[in-house]
Amino acid sequence: MAFRAFLAIECGLSARTIEAYTRDLAVCLAQAASEGAEQPSDLTAPRLISHITPLSKAGQSGASVGRHIATLRVYGRWL
Repeated sequence: MAFRAFLAIECGLSARTIEAYTRDLAVCLAQAASEGAEQPSDLTAPRLISHITPLSKAGQSGASVGRHIATLRVYGRWL
């Protein structure tokens, strides 16, 4: 996957961080697809907020929520 290569080469992230970012992105994209998103331009701010907001309500730590946000920022940069 090109995104994983970007994370490794351009961002210099560790294998575990790449694994976490890939997992976080897959969850976000699956949720967006279930809401009708078909392409990256469909990842609007309200849709991303609807992904992030429930994470802390579900008991995710601040660090995990922060990682999800960082994942989305890097994905946007990669696009």
